[in-house]
Amino acid sequence: MSEDTTLGLEITAAGPATTGGRLPLSELARIAGEFQSTLERIALGRTGESPQSGRRRKAVVEAVRLEIRGFRPGSAILTVERAAHDALFGHELLAQSLDDLHVGTDAIINGNPDALPASFSMPVLDGLLRMCGGIADSSVATVDFRVKGQSLLHIDQAFRDAVRSMRTSRHYDEATIVGRLQMGDFAPSTLRCRIDTLDASIVCDFDESLRDEVLAAMDSMVIATGRAEYGIDRETIRVLVLVELTVVAESSRKSFAELASEQGIAPVTDLSDFFPNESVEDDDFERFLNAAMSARGE
Repeated sequence: MSEDTTLGLEITAAGPATTGGRLPLSELARIAGEFQSTLERIALGRTGESPQSGRRRKAVVEAVRLEIRGFRPGSAILTVERAAHDALFGHELLAQSLDDLHVGTDAIINGNPDALPASFSMPVLDGLLRMCGGIADSSVATVDFRVKGQSLLHIDQAFRDAVRSMRTSRHYDEATIVGRLQMGDFAPSTLRCRIDTLDASIVCDFDESLRDEVLAAMDSMVIATGRAEYGIDRETIRVLVLVELTVVAESSRKSFAELASEQGIAPVTDLSDFFPNESVEDDDFERFLNAAMSARGE
């Protein structure tokens, strides 16, 4: 494959959402975008660089960059080719990354973590999960990737379950945070929320099994435990993949009216309430005025 200048990659989506050879733009962006990002992460792993979010070496990204060259009905078929570039790595890195993807996804399907290539890092597995996020019998049921007629990757609900199982079985950094749960996105392909702690806002991913819990806990204080994906500094949590969520009981909140009633405070209805009951001596007023002007530097 590395000797041929053409790639010959076809991506075929099938399911009710592709009737008539159509494909929702959101699904096209998600599938193609995550596939490209997955290849970049694998390529970075092969060259010894971190696949975590952040600036990526241009030569590596360019070596695996792909372009959509055509779309035709069948179910919904995308034709993809290499992008034109003068990358340092030539075509070899793309071929090697595709080989790793094929070997790695076979290992996932067979439940054999020992067969995963070294380039299959946690971010690669997370990217595959996101690629599978919108798979459903009612929309896009399957996505097939074929290179020159040979199967590279078949995505369906069973593959998504296998990726999730593999992701859970591998080592990860567990983290627990406490904060207020905010801004949930419950679209099937996204399933994301935000938890605001005392010093940071942390993006959290979750799967369908936690959807109802997250929805019920919106705007509540929560204790969230999950798999943490850290930034380059290894201290800042970039994404937390939720595993467990507990709502923290808070003291009841009272309205201003309730607090005012408890303290015997009522609105002022007569300006005379501001006037003293007794007259103020001229000397007292003079001393007050002098003190006030002095505080203003006059």
